[in-house]
This record gives sequence, C-alpha cells and structure tokens, in this order.
Amino acid sequence: MVDVFKSNGWEWGGDWVSFKDQRHLQIDYGYTWQQLQTKMSLGEQKNSYVIPDREPVTVSNLYGTYICIKF
Repeated sequence: MVDVFKSNGWEWGGDWVSFKDQRHLQIDYGYTWQQLQTKMSLGEQKNSYVIPDREPVTVSNLYGTYICIKF
C-alpha cells in the first residue's frame, strides 16, 4: 500500500532517517513546512488541516491494493 501512495507523490514516514514512523503518510502539495505553517497561522485551515490551493490528490488504486493486502 505504501508503494501506491509513494507513486502518487506521498511521503512515507518509514523512509525518514532520523525518526522512522511507518504508520505515517503525508503530502505537502509542493509547499515547504514553513509555507504550510504560515498558511495555518493565517487561518487557512479547517479542523487543524491546512487548506491547499491545489486540486486534491487521489490515489485511484488504493481500494484494489487494500483488497490485495487484506485477502
């Protein structure tokens, strides 16, 4: 499942060097952490999630991957 997310631009915490977080997946929509922090402080957020100025990212094959892993 991680490979599906990574192939769609997501970052996996299991690849991190200083702290491995294998349950963590994130996407930054091309923003740096500083830009995301600024957007958050300016109120461009909902329920503690920053609202990106980009189209949502979809992972079209995720359901099929889940089924393959589950069964």
